[in-house]
Amino acid sequence: MSFTHLQVKSGYSLMESTVTVEKLVLKAKELKLTALALTDEHVLHGVVPFYQTCIKNGIKPIVGMTVHVLTEPEQVDTCILLAKNNQGYHDLIRLSTFLNTNESSVISLDALANYVGDVFGILPAIQSKLGTIGLQTRMEQAEKYVTSWKNTFKKNSLFIGIQDHGLEEERVVNQFLQVLQQKASFQVVAINDVRYLEERDVLAYDCLQAMKQGRRWTNDKSPHALKRFHHLRSTTEMEQIFTSSWPEALQMTEVIRSQCNVDLSFHERKLPTYPLPQDVDSANMYLRQLCYENVKKKYVQMTDTIRDRLDYELSIIQTMKFSDYFLIVWDFIKYAKEKEIIVGPGRGSSAGSLVAYVLNITEIDPLKHDLLFERFLNPERVTMPDIDVDFPDHGRDEVIQYVQNKYGKEHVAQIITFGTFLARSLLRELIKTIGINQQDTNFIMQHIPAQTKQPLQQIVRKTKCYMTIFVNPKN
Repeated sequence: MSFTHLQVKSGYSLMESTVTVEKLVLKAKELKLTALALTDEHVLHGVVPFYQTCIKNGIKPIVGMTVHVLTEPEQVDTCILLAKNNQGYHDLIRLSTFLNTNESSVISLDALANYVGDVFGILPAIQSKLGTIGLQTRMEQAEKYVTSWKNTFKKNSLFIGIQDHGLEEERVVNQFLQVLQQKASFQVVAINDVRYLEERDVLAYDCLQAMKQGRRWTNDKSPHALKRFHHLRSTTEMEQIFTSSWPEALQMTEVIRSQCNVDLSFHERKLPTYPLPQDVDSANMYLRQLCYENVKKKYVQMTDTIRDRLDYELSIIQTMKFSDYFLIVWDFIKYAKEKEIIVGPGRGSSAGSLVAYVLNITEIDPLKHDLLFERFLNPERVTMPDIDVDFPDHGRDEVIQYVQNKYGKEHVAQIITFGTFLARSLLRELIKTIGINQQDTNFIMQHIPAQTKQPLQQIVRKTKCYMTIFVNPKN
């Protein structure tokens, strides 16, 4: 019997997991898992690296997301969503966008129905009102509750998730669900709420939770204090838990696995189009027109060298189908300058473009400084153009607002950057959370280089006093 993990959080569920995508996939490969899901809370930030790493390692990626659903005025349930296909993936993108742009931590059950046409739903019993009902053995209420969830999804697309992390209440609820299933027809699937990779990582996860909550970490190792058995369990471990009590719940993970088929392509160009004036037939024509109108403002005399270079660049831009791109950049820079918002003179390879120079995208004459256009765009090495544009902090939002107003807010995205702790900053957070005294803090910090990107393990191995105290204390 095989098993697929369908509930896995990574570090993209900020402070909720110690799992990194690459280590997750490598661990799954080590465990000989053939498929794996990623279900971070409300976000899909990890999907692309997860997908690519899975494919590279011969593992089928299952794209998912965890959401919190408001089912009653003060009742919030956790629901795992898994994309059946590319349309389901797009539905998850729309849902994530809705939750994050509205800064909402929950979505109503009625609203959720608008996003799950091509999506499987898993309702973890113990993380929902169903668990509470089960502990109170209220059979009729449980039946109605399951029905309301089933009606939100397409036929055979909702599953009740059963778990066993060693808690007595989980086993009580699972027994209740077995009785309930005989009265109310519903599908059940075995899940394990993965928050860390190895079983021993529970202490690191517990410390992370203390750090998140701003409390002192007590290193309490009692079973009730730790969130135990939330590691990436092997198929054998899951079989030992469920084979005798509910084998079909394990088999159902493979049914879901076989029906989740998202295929992401990273070789398609999906560039927006510039809204042209009514009397212009194409972006190519309009870009050429603008260039020849503006080149006269840049040069006193139109020489053959200027004309040949301009025609050459325009032909390359048109062949590579980037005319709309140049028009869009030209347009918002033109707006910024009209509003007296300072624009940087241009940097990077885009300074080698005469087209960019005559359109006032850059302020550097590539002919005068003998700059190469091919460093910016080269038909033999097809890459997206990259024009770095600098605006002052006080004017940047106004330019972004202009672009959103012109193309629609839903068509404008900004790039996110995730910060990670370097060695010194991580140690300072740990020292504060653990409560180490100042003298010991000074000793620990004195051999950690500032701004180093070396892993802490590497620093410890290279430092004799650290090795003596932390690795070989008996010596």
